Amino acid sequence: MQITCPSCGANYRVRAESLGPGRQVRCARCRTEWRALVEDVAAIDVAQEDERPPLPAPILGLDDAGELEAIERADHKNDETFRNEPAPKKVRRPRRSLFERPAKAGSSIPARSSAPAKGPRLRPAAAFVAAGIAVFGFLLGERTAIVGVAPSLASLYAAIGLPVNVRGLAIRDVRSVEEIADGSPLLLVTGEVENVSGTELEVPRLRLAVTASGDREIYAWTTIAARSRLGPGETAAFRARLASPPAEGQAIKVRFLAQRDLLASAVR
Repeated sequence: MQITCPSCGANYRVRAESLGPGRQVRCARCRTEWRALVEDVAAIDVAQEDERPPLPAPILGLDDAGELEAIERADHKNDETFRNEPAPKKVRRPRRSLFERPAKAGSSIPARSSAPAKGPRLRPAAAFVAAGIAVFGFLLGERTAIVGVAPSLASLYAAIGLPVNVRGLAIRDVRSVEEIADGSPLLLVTGEVENVSGTELEVPRLRLAVTASGDREIYAWTTIAARSRLGPGETAAFRARLASPPAEGQAIKVRFLAQRDLLASAVR
């Protein structure tokens, strides 16, 4: 016998015993569900027998067993449905980037290598030179801090024309003039002390020395600046006199009094 979908008019050929007293069925074309009864199907077959040409072959070439499949529902244990599941959709795989594909022969796009690119390596000689330059730059740029830790290196820096001011104080504008006072010669030495550091500093005593030929000291004495402490960038003048200076004296040297000077005086 034949049943017809009330929604889209699709026809299906089934066995009468498959319907029984009545079953819930589903159209494979439009998925409409309805309850098919044997009495309704028989009445339709008798009414349409004289009007219709012979029944065409089953839709999609399915026989009764393949077209009608029983389905289980929560509230109808004997419900039955027709299934004509559509073909599974073709899943499109994401296209891989050209950079992820292996390179083909004659291709202008090279295959990406999984290993990280290595930078150029320095040759041993070049690395040694670069290390030497770095060390030399450090010794020059940090010479004040280095001499502060190792004072003996101050003479080395001075020998290469890079004197290091460890104290943070500088002696400037030293001048010497010989005068006559009360009929006797008098040596007058003037100058100033400047704080070239970034902090306030105490100004030590100044040591003056008269030198003869060959840079030989023939007389030395001390004096103090006008101020005992100087802030950053500040200056203080000093003035020293020496009565009856040595006749063989040729120059005056001024520097800060050091610990070695005190030790030398004690030995004498």
